Amino acid sequence: MAEFVYPDTVKRVIQAASARVPRLQPSFIKEIGEVVSQQVTAGDWPGDEAGNPLNSAGQNPEDFVDHYTSTRPHGEIPAVLADPADDTWTSGSLTKQGKRWRELKAYLGSDKAADEAMAEEAARYGTVPGSTKPGVKPGEKQADEKSSAPSPSNPWNPKTKFTPQEALAEQKRLLRTLGAEACIREAAKCGVSVFGVPLRRK
Repeated sequence: MAEFVYPDTVKRVIQAASARVPRLQPSFIKEIGEVVSQQVTAGDWPGDEAGNPLNSAGQNPEDFVDHYTSTRPHGEIPAVLADPADDTWTSGSLTKQGKRWRELKAYLGSDKAADEAMAEEAARYGTVPGSTKPGVKPGEKQADEKSSAPSPSNPWNPKTKFTPQEALAEQKRLLRTLGAEACIREAAKCGVSVFGVPLRRK
């Protein structure tokens, strides 16, 4: 029996635009979706033999987003937004982190997107949101060995400022908000897994 597969071309293009780095303005992503919707209606996205989205110029969703953005640089989140990152994450200041979160939310449009962007940024500086441990600018090394010691605010640190119950609650919170990968790195700084099991040293 014949099977008919209709790719959701507009959805795929919007997903590509949302995943693009450097990030795009939410309003610009909406614009891209509207443009592609009109093109699909006009028959400009016939697809390939496998049923994947492909326009008449031979572009897949990712290629189209890059091409469309290349002539409309205003669609990217301004570089000025990236400039405060160094100051925010190398300072250990919770006040600056709060300001940074508000900036990201204003550009990305939602709490969730801002939380994800904060976690991604912090990881690049070797820290996590909510930590007072100053991060290190990407490409630079710690000035000395002491500076790489785990922060007292790291809930996996044996010398943490938390009680055992508070540390466990904070670990669960970070796993929920930052995800396993970021938490594994924080735990590894303390020589343990996220479950508190000592890591084997080679």
